[in-house]
Amino acid sequence: MSKTILLVHGLAGNSAAMGFLAASLRLQGYKTVSLDYPSTKHTIEECTHLYLKPAIEALAFEESLNIVTHSVSGVMLRYYLAHHKVHNLERVVMLAPGHGGSKTLAVLRRHPLFPMLMGPAGIQSGDDARQFDPKLGPYTGPDLGIVAGCIALDPIGWAVMPWPNDGKLTVNSTHLEGMKDHIVLPVSHDSILIDPLAIFQTSHFLKHGTFKSLIAERQNKAA
Repeated sequence: MSKTILLVHGLAGNSAAMGFLAASLRLQGYKTVSLDYPSTKHTIEECTHLYLKPAIEALAFEESLNIVTHSVSGVMLRYYLAHHKVHNLERVVMLAPGHGGSKTLAVLRRHPLFPMLMGPAGIQSGDDARQFDPKLGPYTGPDLGIVAGCIALDPIGWAVMPWPNDGKLTVNSTHLEGMKDHIVLPVSHDSILIDPLAIFQTSHFLKHGTFKSLIAERQNKAA
């Protein structure tokens, strides 16, 4: 059966950010579609309705649809799936999703240039009172796997967040009630898109509905 993967980039990114991941998935026989949208021009709700919704609807006749998101686009997809059923959606992988908001962005938002650079969705992506709060409740869509990072390359992340975090998000903030699997890898918020292990785990979940437990494998070899 032909499988199509929709890749959705995060805040202040573009489709090229998902290029390495897309190329890897195509080598494995998947058809990939990368959504490009102006993430710094609209609110999370508007990005969802204006860009994510049409992209998913355009793939309604694909045999099997899978979606891979990064950062804020995981929140967008969660918002979309809370209001729409996607009959051909098989599995979802969210890379470093900001379900609990970002302390780093909440701090950076104090800079006067922040609204111009990061836009309304950036303002909604902090972890304070202005955080996007759709009151969605637990995730109820198809199989969901979440990949989180624990390497902080951003010095602000070191100062304002407890470890483990990826420089933008704490590992705890990536969890979502209703997810099927969750894994933490030694990557930062942005390097997760090009990290070979993160790409391997993404592919493994898309194929099997679970992540590969490397710890269990090492324990078995030791025994």
